[in-house]
Amino acid sequence: MNRLKQYLLQLPVPATWDQLATPQYVQVASGPYLYTGTELRARITWALLGISWRTPRRVAAILFGLSPLDRHQLTKLAEPFLEPEGLLHTPLKALSAGRTTLPCAHADLLNELDTEEWGLADTLFLRFAKTKDPELLRAMACVLYAPEGTTREERLKGKHLPLMASVPKEQLLAMHHQWTAHRLRLKTDAPWVFRSVNEKTATRRKSGWTDVMLSMAGTKFGPYNEVARTKARVFLRELSHQIEEATRLKNERESAKNRSRR
Repeated sequence: MNRLKQYLLQLPVPATWDQLATPQYVQVASGPYLYTGTELRARITWALLGISWRTPRRVAAILFGLSPLDRHQLTKLAEPFLEPEGLLHTPLKALSAGRTTLPCAHADLLNELDTEEWGLADTLFLRFAKTKDPELLRAMACVLYAPEGTTREERLKGKHLPLMASVPKEQLLAMHHQWTAHRLRLKTDAPWVFRSVNEKTATRRKSGWTDVMLSMAGTKFGPYNEVARTKARVFLRELSHQIEEATRLKNERESAKNRSRR
């Protein structure tokens, strides 16, 4: 028993998101959508150790070869991966649609997506969060992943949407997890953009985040086409500053009016 525990604890196990191989990332990232509690921790731990649930004898040998306390200590390996914080790179480099590989449109989705791409993908992300309609997740995947040679415009129009029907659910959930993690970083960068009132508006309106982009056209970022091509992370930071400043000025005007009425 002690030998088994010592052997398992000495295995090289990823401790951070950037140490996961892509297949491991898919297993770990999709886990919270499919499992909870002890089973979630166990599934993540086995993925980190490279143990497949498709080999039940091996899983059983480990489960019954360790004491409850040893199993509890072993599943602590899963703790760094129970929340998406700290995932700043793009581990999901491609999706698999049967025999067709759909590479990610950008090597770094956090920093390289332009505003129009981000706005469409995030609108679909918000609507999926509200409805849980898997078709929205597939449409979101169309913006971010596509066959080699697909143009940006074709991605935005969802030309290859039929291919997404063949993408495994676990990969789509891992994509959702990856977006969630990047969104946490963007919220830190641009908190005023992500206030609930703005997110609700983007979810409800047919145009999604497009109206926000249009409101910036002709200002710092130039006409709409230039706004659309601006890096999303840069745009969101600037937009947050503008919303914060506009709110400050509005509050000052209201305070001045209230003082004048006294």
